Amino acid sequence: MDVPPKDFCAVNEERFSENGKGKLVVNVPGGVDYSQLRLTEVLHPPEVGFTPVSISRWDEEGSSVTQDGGKCIV
Repeated sequence: MDVPPKDFCAVNEERFSENGKGKLVVNVPGGVDYSQLRLTEVLHPPEVGFTPVSISRWDEEGSSVTQDGGKCIV
């Protein structure tokens, strides 16, 4: 879904803008298998070469997130 452009600032102070909103399915590794985490109303910044995901959005969807030793555990 197209939305009015909105500017954001990343942790590294890089600025980008989003121009769409939709659903995102993230494959989360869990040992041998993967589970799927489905997020809704995800903003799409086309000029970013990776998929930024807000930790607060994961929390809103009922997931917990831990960061330690260079790893992010969902």
